[in-house]
Amino acid sequence: MLERYNLDVDSPEKVLTVLETVANFYRASAEELQADWQDKSAGAIWGDFATILDRAAQSCRKALDKRGLS
Repeated sequence: MLERYNLDVDSPEKVLTVLETVANFYRASAEELQADWQDKSAGAIWGDFATILDRAAQSCRKALDKRGLS
């Protein structure tokens, strides 16, 4: 599923969509692994990556605002 998400986009605003979509996918994967394995640490790295992508999206949003592109 993630193969179709790519940061080679035609507008800066679309970067946010890609980052947030992938973050949500990773977060769901982490939760699914934790539930399947009944282990809070299972899939934790995917949750960590989701948090990192959320922060990147937030930084991108601030940059768009700064440049008047939002």
